[in-house]
Amino acid sequence: MTATRHRIVAFAAVLAVAASASPAHAATTSADTRAFGKSCQTQSKKRLAGLKSTSFSRCVTAMSRLARGQSRSALIACASLSRKPSRYARRSAFAKCVVAGRRLVRHGNGIDRSYVEEMIPHHVSAVKMAELALGSASTPYVQALARSIISSQNAEIARMRVMAAKLKAARIPPVSLGLTKREMGMDHDISHLVGADPFDIHFVDMMIPHHQGAITMSRVLFAKGAGAATRRLAEQITVAQKREIEQMRQFRASITGSPAPAPATGEGGEGGHH
Repeated sequence: MTATRHRIVAFAAVLAVAASASPAHAATTSADTRAFGKSCQTQSKKRLAGLKSTSFSRCVTAMSRLARGQSRSALIACASLSRKPSRYARRSAFAKCVVAGRRLVRHGNGIDRSYVEEMIPHHVSAVKMAELALGSASTPYVQALARSIISSQNAEIARMRVMAAKLKAARIPPVSLGLTKREMGMDHDISHLVGADPFDIHFVDMMIPHHQGAITMSRVLFAKGAGAATRRLAEQITVAQKREIEQMRQFRASITGSPAPAPATGEGGEGGHH
Protein backbone atom coordinates (compact mmCIF):
# COMPACT_ATOMS: atom_id res chain seq x y z
CA MET A 1 0.00 0.00 0.00
CA THR A 2 1.40 3.37 -1.01
CA ALA A 3 2.02 6.20 1.47
CA THR A 4 -0.77 8.21 -0.15
CA ARG A 5 -3.25 5.37 0.28
CA HIS A 6 -2.19 4.99 3.93
CA ARG A 7 -2.95 8.67 4.48
CA ILE A 8 -6.37 8.38 2.82
CA VAL A 9 -7.34 5.35 4.94
CA ALA A 10 -6.16 7.05 8.13
CA PHE A 11 -8.09 10.23 7.30
CA ALA A 12 -11.26 8.22 6.62
CA ALA A 13 -10.89 6.50 10.00
CA VAL A 14 -10.60 9.84 11.77
CA LEU A 15 -13.75 11.10 10.06
CA ALA A 16 -15.64 7.97 11.08
CA VAL A 17 -14.67 8.36 14.73
CA ALA A 18 -15.58 12.04 14.72
CA ALA A 19 -18.97 11.35 13.20
CA SER A 20 -19.79 8.65 15.74
CA ALA A 21 -18.85 10.97 18.59
CA SER A 22 -20.67 14.05 17.34
CA PRO A 23 -23.61 15.34 19.44
CA ALA A 24 -26.00 15.25 16.50
CA HIS A 25 -25.26 11.60 15.84
CA ALA A 26 -25.47 10.64 19.51
CA ALA A 27 -28.76 12.46 20.02
CA THR A 28 -30.62 10.98 17.05
CA THR A 29 -30.51 7.36 18.09
CA SER A 30 -33.15 4.98 16.82
CA ALA A 31 -34.70 4.95 20.30
CA ASP A 32 -35.04 8.75 20.28
CA THR A 33 -36.44 8.67 16.76
CA ARG A 34 -39.08 6.13 17.80
CA ALA A 35 -39.93 8.14 20.92
CA PHE A 36 -39.94 11.65 19.48
CA GLY A 37 -40.08 11.26 15.70
CA LYS A 38 -43.84 11.82 15.65
CA SER A 39 -43.32 15.27 17.13
CA CYS A 40 -40.92 16.09 14.29
CA GLN A 41 -42.71 14.46 11.36
CA THR A 42 -43.25 17.80 9.57
CA GLN A 43 -39.53 18.55 9.61
CA SER A 44 -37.36 17.99 6.55
CA LYS A 45 -35.20 14.86 6.43
CA LYS A 46 -33.10 16.34 3.66
CA ARG A 47 -29.57 17.40 4.61
CA LEU A 48 -28.84 20.85 3.22
CA ALA A 49 -25.43 21.97 2.03
CA GLY A 50 -23.17 23.11 4.87
CA LEU A 51 -25.20 21.37 7.59
CA LYS A 52 -24.12 18.19 9.37
CA SER A 53 -27.64 17.06 10.26
CA THR A 54 -31.21 17.33 9.01
CA SER A 55 -33.95 19.48 10.51
CA PHE A 56 -35.66 16.26 11.53
CA SER A 57 -32.67 14.95 13.49
CA ARG A 58 -32.10 18.31 15.19
CA CYS A 59 -35.78 18.45 16.11
CA VAL A 60 -35.56 14.94 17.60
CA THR A 61 -32.53 16.08 19.62
CA ALA A 62 -34.53 19.07 20.89
CA MET A 63 -37.48 16.86 21.88
CA SER A 64 -35.12 14.50 23.71
CA ARG A 65 -33.57 17.36 25.68
CA LEU A 66 -36.97 18.74 26.65
CA ALA A 67 -38.39 15.35 27.62
CA ARG A 68 -35.38 14.52 29.79
CA GLY A 69 -35.33 17.90 31.51
CA GLN A 70 -31.96 18.86 29.99
CA SER A 71 -33.67 22.02 28.79
CA ARG A 72 -36.82 23.62 30.18
CA SER A 73 -37.29 26.00 27.26
CA ALA A 74 -38.45 24.96 23.80
CA LEU A 75 -36.97 28.19 22.44
CA ILE A 76 -33.53 27.18 23.69
CA ALA A 77 -33.82 23.48 22.82
CA CYS A 78 -34.81 24.31 19.22
CA ALA A 79 -32.24 27.08 18.72
CA SER A 80 -30.19 25.12 16.16
CA LEU A 81 -33.06 24.94 13.66
CA SER A 82 -33.51 27.48 10.89
CA ARG A 83 -35.79 30.45 11.56
CA LYS A 84 -36.23 31.10 7.84
CA PRO A 85 -39.38 29.57 6.26
CA SER A 86 -38.86 27.59 3.07
CA ARG A 87 -40.68 28.34 -0.17
CA TYR A 88 -43.07 25.47 0.56
CA ALA A 89 -43.84 26.12 4.24
CA ARG A 90 -45.37 29.07 6.06
CA ARG A 91 -43.55 28.27 9.31
CA SER A 92 -39.84 27.84 9.82
CA ALA A 93 -38.25 24.65 11.12
CA PHE A 94 -37.56 26.50 14.37
CA ALA A 95 -41.19 27.60 14.79
CA LYS A 96 -42.48 24.07 14.16
CA CYS A 97 -39.97 22.66 16.64
CA VAL A 98 -41.02 25.13 19.36
CA VAL A 99 -44.70 24.28 18.91
CA ALA A 100 -43.95 20.54 18.99
CA GLY A 101 -41.70 20.89 22.03
CA ARG A 102 -44.26 22.81 24.04
CA ARG A 103 -46.93 20.27 23.11
CA LEU A 104 -44.65 17.37 24.07
CA VAL A 105 -44.01 18.60 27.61
CA ARG A 106 -47.38 20.20 28.27
CA HIS A 107 -47.91 17.65 31.08
CA GLY A 108 -44.27 17.76 32.21
CA ASN A 109 -40.85 16.28 31.54
CA GLY A 110 -38.93 13.28 32.89
CA ILE A 111 -38.50 14.91 36.30
CA ASP A 112 -42.26 15.43 36.55
CA ARG A 113 -42.85 11.79 35.68
CA SER A 114 -40.35 10.52 38.25
CA TYR A 115 -41.76 12.90 40.87
CA VAL A 116 -45.30 11.53 40.62
CA GLU A 117 -44.15 7.93 40.19
CA GLU A 118 -41.97 8.20 43.32
CA MET A 119 -44.52 10.22 45.28
CA ILE A 120 -47.29 7.66 44.76
CA PRO A 121 -45.57 4.94 46.86
CA HIS A 122 -44.41 7.69 49.23
CA HIS A 123 -48.05 8.65 49.86
CA VAL A 124 -49.14 5.00 50.00
CA SER A 125 -46.61 4.48 52.78
CA ALA A 126 -47.99 7.45 54.73
CA VAL A 127 -51.55 6.14 54.32
CA LYS A 128 -50.53 2.71 55.67
CA MET A 129 -48.88 4.37 58.68
CA ALA A 130 -52.03 6.46 59.25
CA GLU A 131 -54.26 3.39 59.02
CA LEU A 132 -52.19 1.77 61.78
CA ALA A 133 -52.65 4.93 63.84
CA LEU A 134 -56.44 4.74 63.60
CA GLY A 135 -56.38 1.51 65.58
CA SER A 136 -53.43 2.25 67.86
CA ALA A 137 -53.18 5.98 68.64
CA SER A 138 -54.31 7.07 72.08
CA THR A 139 -54.53 10.85 71.58
CA PRO A 140 -57.24 12.77 69.71
CA TYR A 141 -54.55 14.74 67.85
CA VAL A 142 -52.87 11.71 66.27
CA GLN A 143 -56.25 10.15 65.49
CA ALA A 144 -57.32 13.34 63.69
CA LEU A 145 -53.96 13.63 61.90
CA ALA A 146 -54.25 10.04 60.68
CA ARG A 147 -57.73 10.65 59.27
CA SER A 148 -56.51 13.81 57.53
CA ILE A 149 -53.50 12.02 55.98
CA ILE A 150 -55.67 9.15 54.71
CA SER A 151 -58.20 11.53 53.13
CA SER A 152 -55.82 14.07 51.57
CA GLN A 153 -53.11 11.70 50.40
CA ASN A 154 -55.49 9.15 48.87
CA ALA A 155 -56.97 12.03 46.84
CA GLU A 156 -53.48 13.10 45.74
CA ILE A 157 -52.57 9.52 44.84
CA ALA A 158 -55.56 9.42 42.46
CA ARG A 159 -54.44 12.72 40.84
CA MET A 160 -50.85 11.52 40.48
CA ARG A 161 -51.87 8.27 38.83
CA VAL A 162 -53.66 10.28 36.15
CA MET A 163 -50.58 12.51 35.73
CA ALA A 164 -48.25 9.52 35.50
CA ALA A 165 -50.46 7.88 32.86
CA LYS A 166 -50.44 11.05 30.71
CA LEU A 167 -46.65 11.35 30.91
CA LYS A 168 -46.19 7.68 30.08
CA ALA A 169 -48.58 7.97 27.12
CA ALA A 170 -46.55 10.94 25.85
CA ARG A 171 -43.46 8.67 26.00
CA ILE A 172 -41.74 11.00 28.43
CA PRO A 173 -38.86 8.95 29.91
CA PRO A 174 -38.51 9.02 33.72
CA VAL A 175 -35.42 10.88 34.95
CA SER A 176 -33.92 10.18 38.37
CA LEU A 177 -34.58 12.79 41.05
CA GLY A 178 -31.05 12.14 42.29
CA LEU A 179 -32.18 11.43 45.86
CA THR A 180 -31.51 8.52 48.19
CA LYS A 181 -34.28 6.63 49.98
CA ARG A 182 -33.26 8.42 53.17
CA GLU A 183 -33.48 11.83 51.53
CA MET A 184 -36.97 10.94 50.32
CA GLY A 185 -37.99 9.79 53.80
CA MET A 186 -38.50 6.24 52.57
CA ASP A 187 -35.85 4.36 54.54
CA HIS A 188 -38.13 3.46 57.47
CA ASP A 189 -39.79 0.12 58.29
CA ILE A 190 -43.50 0.58 58.95
CA SER A 191 -43.65 -2.74 60.79
CA HIS A 192 -41.78 -1.07 63.65
CA LEU A 193 -44.99 0.80 64.44
CA VAL A 194 -46.86 -2.41 65.21
CA GLY A 195 -46.97 -2.72 69.00
CA ALA A 196 -44.85 0.44 69.44
CA ASP A 197 -45.13 2.00 72.90
CA PRO A 198 -45.87 4.84 73.24
CA PHE A 199 -47.41 4.56 69.80
CA ASP A 200 -48.21 8.23 69.26
CA ILE A 201 -44.62 9.38 69.79
CA HIS A 202 -43.23 6.62 67.57
CA PHE A 203 -45.77 7.59 64.91
CA VAL A 204 -44.78 11.26 64.73
CA ASP A 205 -41.08 10.36 64.95
CA MET A 206 -41.54 8.29 61.78
CA MET A 207 -43.95 10.64 60.02
CA ILE A 208 -41.88 13.83 60.44
CA PRO A 209 -38.87 12.65 58.37
CA HIS A 210 -41.32 11.03 55.94
CA HIS A 211 -42.99 14.41 55.39
CA GLN A 212 -39.58 16.12 55.11
CA GLY A 213 -38.70 13.67 52.35
CA ALA A 214 -41.74 14.79 50.35
CA ILE A 215 -40.62 18.41 50.72
CA THR A 216 -37.13 17.50 49.50
CA MET A 217 -38.61 15.71 46.48
CA SER A 218 -40.74 18.77 45.74
CA ARG A 219 -37.63 20.97 45.76
CA VAL A 220 -36.23 18.93 42.87
CA LEU A 221 -39.52 19.27 41.01
CA PHE A 222 -39.52 23.05 41.49
CA ALA A 223 -35.96 23.27 40.15
CA LYS A 224 -36.18 20.90 37.17
CA GLY A 225 -39.78 20.02 36.38
CA ALA A 226 -41.80 21.50 33.52
CA GLY A 227 -45.43 20.64 34.23
CA ALA A 228 -47.79 23.28 35.62
CA ALA A 229 -50.10 20.67 37.18
CA THR A 230 -47.28 18.81 38.93
CA ARG A 231 -45.89 22.10 40.17
CA ARG A 232 -49.26 23.05 41.69
CA LEU A 233 -49.46 19.64 43.32
CA ALA A 234 -45.93 19.94 44.71
CA GLU A 235 -46.78 23.37 46.13
CA GLN A 236 -49.87 21.95 47.85
CA ILE A 237 -47.87 19.02 49.24
CA THR A 238 -45.13 21.35 50.49
CA VAL A 239 -47.53 23.71 52.27
CA ALA A 240 -49.56 20.89 53.86
CA GLN A 241 -46.58 18.86 55.01
CA LYS A 242 -44.68 21.84 56.44
CA ARG A 243 -47.79 22.69 58.45
CA GLU A 244 -48.18 19.10 59.70
CA ILE A 245 -44.47 18.86 60.57
CA GLU A 246 -44.77 21.94 62.77
CA GLN A 247 -47.90 20.56 64.42
CA MET A 248 -46.25 17.19 65.06
CA ARG A 249 -43.21 18.88 66.61
CA GLN A 250 -45.46 20.90 68.90
CA PHE A 251 -47.36 17.75 69.86
CA ARG A 252 -44.15 15.89 70.62
CA ALA A 253 -42.83 18.78 72.69
CA SER A 254 -46.07 18.88 74.70
CA ILE A 255 -45.66 15.19 75.59
CA THR A 256 -41.88 14.78 75.95
CA GLY A 257 -40.68 18.35 76.43
CA SER A 258 -38.73 18.30 73.16
CA PRO A 259 -39.52 18.28 69.43
CA ALA A 260 -36.51 15.94 68.95
CA PRO A 261 -35.60 13.63 67.30
CA ALA A 262 -36.99 15.67 64.42
CA PRO A 263 -34.23 17.68 62.65
CA ALA A 264 -33.97 21.41 63.30
CA THR A 265 -36.10 23.85 61.31
CA GLY A 266 -34.68 24.32 57.83
CA GLU A 267 -34.04 20.70 56.91
CA GLY A 268 -37.65 20.39 55.91
CA GLY A 269 -37.06 23.23 53.46
CA GLU A 270 -37.93 26.86 53.75
CA GLY A 271 -37.58 28.03 50.16
CA GLY A 272 -38.74 24.91 48.39
CA HIS A 273 -42.15 26.52 47.95
CA HIS A 274 -42.10 28.69 44.88
